[in-house]
Amino acid sequence: MNIFYIALNTIKRNLRDKKALLSSILMPILMIIILGTALNSRFQSTELDKLDICYLNLDSGTLGKEFERFLEDDEIKEILNVKVVTSIKEGEKLVNDKKAVSLLLVPQDYSEKLEAGKESAIKIYNTKYADFKNTIVENIVDAYNSAGNTIMAIAKLNSSNSLNYIRYKAVDENILSTEGNSPRGIDYYAVAMLVLAIMSSAGFAGDVISEDYFYDVSVRIKSTPIKSYERLLGKIIGCVFDIFIKAVIIIVFSKLVYKVNWGNNFGMIAIIVISAAVFSTVFGMFVAMVVGNGNKASGILNILNNVFTFGAGGYAVLLTRELGESVMMHLSPNFYPQAALFNVIYSNNYSVNIHFFSTFGYISMLWAAAVLLFIGFITVERRRVR
Repeated sequence: MNIFYIALNTIKRNLRDKKALLSSILMPILMIIILGTALNSRFQSTELDKLDICYLNLDSGTLGKEFERFLEDDEIKEILNVKVVTSIKEGEKLVNDKKAVSLLLVPQDYSEKLEAGKESAIKIYNTKYADFKNTIVENIVDAYNSAGNTIMAIAKLNSSNSLNYIRYKAVDENILSTEGNSPRGIDYYAVAMLVLAIMSSAGFAGDVISEDYFYDVSVRIKSTPIKSYERLLGKIIGCVFDIFIKAVIIIVFSKLVYKVNWGNNFGMIAIIVISAAVFSTVFGMFVAMVVGNGNKASGILNILNNVFTFGAGGYAVLLTRELGESVMMHLSPNFYPQAALFNVIYSNNYSVNIHFFSTFGYISMLWAAAVLLFIGFITVERRRVR
């Protein structure tokens, strides 16, 4: 019962501190809208515009005309804007002036060579300023060249039978939407700032535990009939639930006002938040006990939390698939709840970094780290008492 009263008193005490309450809730809420709006472009997929190309057909045969019909196909028109030119010089000028990405040239003997069973290809003159766009054009033309050479090879093997050139729709087009499968800027920073708010509460936990050991009031506290383990557990539980309440306020506000996507698995989100809150509380207590001063511990924790947030990609998204860089990110404890939340919200569909663990693995890592820190806290505390 003493544990319950101490926990309740710890929660009430922090809720009465309006300045600390506003800063711990208002700061993340403001950061969500500021960072989410300012850096939203990094999370938006860009639509590729049509590519301008020019085209010259020097072939008078049927296969040259077939390529013209190919360029007039509706599916090709969705990708390419084709301009017919009358000479190579005119086409090269358009390419050099950056008015066209490529010049497609059908050679004069294109049909003649293919009909004779020889290989022939449509030539491409590319600009040197658009490598990615050049690749798209080259892939389209290469696919047509390969198809043309294959058809003529088959025709040569089956010379007694005429071949009909029939177009089939071999692929059913399904447009994939990324909506709901990857975060917008405001969705990403809502998660990042929630984790920042949780981890920032370590300073409060350090200050609360310092009362029992380093402040003048510690003598009176120790003279009470309440056992030390009851006092310790009560304060840990109080800090954890205080953090949880603030996290719920941030989640509800951002969902209702900013329309942040938090998914539907709120039970799992609650488990992750509580796990991170336990780690943050024990971490703050450990640092305070090692330093021996609540105010100094708060300053150190503030610096560490900003470093951890940056390392986890909380301020700027860190896009990397490099193993070494991913290892460095996993050294930040902020990365664990952040990765776990993204896994839950987006059903494991969103990952810009290498994840070494599953959602359960990241939660387990938070608890394992909390246990080790608690053991360290007890060890240092016993030495100080002696």
